[in-house]
Amino acid sequence: MSDETIEILIDQVGRMTESITELRLSYAEATEQMRQQREADRVLMREEFDRTRQLIIEENTQARQLIVDSFAEVREGFAELKAVADRQAETQARQERNIESLVAVVKTLIEERRSAQ
Repeated sequence: MSDETIEILIDQVGRMTESITELRLSYAEATEQMRQQREADRVLMREEFDRTRQLIIEENTQARQLIVDSFAEVREGFAELKAVADRQAETQARQERNIESLVAVVKTLIEERRSAQ
């Protein structure tokens, strides 16, 4: 083999070694970038999960409070209806007593008129 051929082979081996080294470095860099991206994605997913969980907790709390408030309003409504019904019953009882008194007065007047005739 001639010196020139050996020189060419050495040059080619040098370039191949350099290419392999660059490939290894690129692979190592890509691997590190992927690891960092996975970690960033993990952190982002955890934050999103925590935010979603907090929103669900807040929504559940609001829903519970809405139910409690609604039941309170319904109870107040029933209490008001009962009070109105009680007042109406009292009024009706007074009217019945008044009518009975008027009937008694009319009967008395009729009897007095009959007696007077």
